[in-house]
Amino acid sequence: MPPIFNRHRKTGVAVFAAAIMATSTSHAQDFNPGNDVVSRVIELQQPFQQTASDAASKFTSGVKSVGERLAQNPVAEFTANKIGSAKQAVKSVEGQFSPSNVKFDFIGAKKSSAAVASQVPATPVSAVKTIGVSSPTTDTTQLSFSKTSIAASKADASHSEINRTAKTPIVTAEIATPHFVNVNQPTDVKISLRNAGSQNVQHVHFSIIIPEGTEFVSSSPKPISQKEGVLKFEVSGITSNQNREIALRVIPKTKRTMNFETQLEVIESQTVSVSVRQPKLVLNVEGPSQVNIGDTTTHIVTIANTGDGYANAVRLQGNFPDQLRFINQQGMSAPKTLAPGKSMKVQIKSLAKLPGQVKLDFTAQGVDVEATPAVAALKIAQPELKVFAAGPNLNFVNQDGIYTIKVDNSGEVTVSDVEVVLAIPHGMKVTTINRQAKMNEADGTLQWTFPVIKAQTTETIQLKAIATQPGQQVCNILVSSKETREKEFKLTTEVASRADLSINMLNNSGPVRVGAKATLEVAIENRGSGSANDIEVEIELPDSLMPVENADLLVDRAANRITFLDAKMNRGEKRNFKFEVVGVAKGEHIVRSVLKTSASERRVIVEDSVYVFETNEARVSENLSPVLPR
Repeated sequence: MPPIFNRHRKTGVAVFAAAIMATSTSHAQDFNPGNDVVSRVIELQQPFQQTASDAASKFTSGVKSVGERLAQNPVAEFTANKIGSAKQAVKSVEGQFSPSNVKFDFIGAKKSSAAVASQVPATPVSAVKTIGVSSPTTDTTQLSFSKTSIAASKADASHSEINRTAKTPIVTAEIATPHFVNVNQPTDVKISLRNAGSQNVQHVHFSIIIPEGTEFVSSSPKPISQKEGVLKFEVSGITSNQNREIALRVIPKTKRTMNFETQLEVIESQTVSVSVRQPKLVLNVEGPSQVNIGDTTTHIVTIANTGDGYANAVRLQGNFPDQLRFINQQGMSAPKTLAPGKSMKVQIKSLAKLPGQVKLDFTAQGVDVEATPAVAALKIAQPELKVFAAGPNLNFVNQDGIYTIKVDNSGEVTVSDVEVVLAIPHGMKVTTINRQAKMNEADGTLQWTFPVIKAQTTETIQLKAIATQPGQQVCNILVSSKETREKEFKLTTEVASRADLSINMLNNSGPVRVGAKATLEVAIENRGSGSANDIEVEIELPDSLMPVENADLLVDRAANRITFLDAKMNRGEKRNFKFEVVGVAKGEHIVRSVLKTSASERRVIVEDSVYVFETNEARVSENLSPVLPR
């Protein structure tokens, strides 16, 4: 009769030793713990940390129940061996699937770095050692723009969630043997290796001990080693849910129970890829290149993480020179964490105290990362306006004067909100200006406003004013701006009063006969701004004309001269006087009047003529057309 095969048990994940021996049919049907083990292991495959001890406890209860049934069987030795082997298998499985013994791989998640613990229990990530960076000692103020240190933030070294995975292969061994055989009868033992897990298995080592008194005949495949009755097979590349078989042929030589001891060892290697990343900090500073003393300057410092790793506990430090006084900062009060590709801005305000060329040094550092220092050059300037004013030093009453005011910014910075105020003296009256101004009649001022005067530029104001009063006339000029101190400038004009005399002489008689009198009139006017003193008009007569005595005039017959004297003529006054002459010879005779004063050597001369004719001559009147006698 052909041998009847029975499947006895399946071995699990780790080393699982089981004793297999030929029994009766009833015994094999009652004891089948292999199926329970496999089903329980598959059930626990997804969460490997899930109550492995509870599963083992349930399996132990099942084995105990089976053992109680087997105890009623007359074959006590078989029962004892079965129960012992089952307990050993349960102990092995329980130990390997205990939560404290399950080995995990730590892998990164969400594109971030992760710590890897291969085949060891998970341990917390240790703090990263801080490396302090000190700056060279300079004549500057060193400021840190964070309230906590790097060490306080080391625990935040990892910024990605840690995913835990367990990759435990599930390989079972099912052995099929006849229930019984005869001595010297060739016997086939079939071993079925099954990969019940979801992962492929690279290598499986299966060992079986040939019982004593049993002769090994052949196997398929051939063992990789055979030593002291132990056959060792290697099966490679068992994919998920795939079966691989090993067939043995043995011959029992003695009458005794054949106990086949087997050992299953899964050789599993795993490759875990861990992305190693590195943060990189880059600093950029934006701010003015030049400011004025007293100005508040703002610098924007940008800290960017251009690397692919997280930059932890990032803080900013800055060195301020003595010419600047730090006011405050906005945007960073404590160390920050910068993710890859992220950046942050810090706004720093300071006050310019002293002029000069200075540099602001900024550094940024985090855990095991430091940026290249960034330097911002700044020139602190002291603006200054220069004022130039020009006008006539001497002027006369009722005379125009041209006045020029120049505001010169010869510095290197722009000056803003410039005001020029001109206080007009009472003895002057402005008639014309070249730029629109605001006039305050109550104060007698003109005001010009310039929103900005750029560096190396000049603004010019021109005006025309008439001197209305004699004396010293002072123009007060006040120049002020937002960045400079007030400057006052005085422009003085001496306004004088002087006489300006004019003289005119008119012949009121026309032509006269020889021996007749001719009357002439002299007109004097003071058109100046002052009085004229000691006025003298001297009338010079030719020999052909003789002066006629006049009580109001001085007549000098010897000198043939007439003199008019006046002590004073006020501004705007006029004087008229007349004198007479007698023509003693015919012809056109010139009369000259000379005006002079004691205060001036200037002489004003006017001339007129007297025509003297004989009675037997025809005379051409100035008002009539000439008539010649026939």
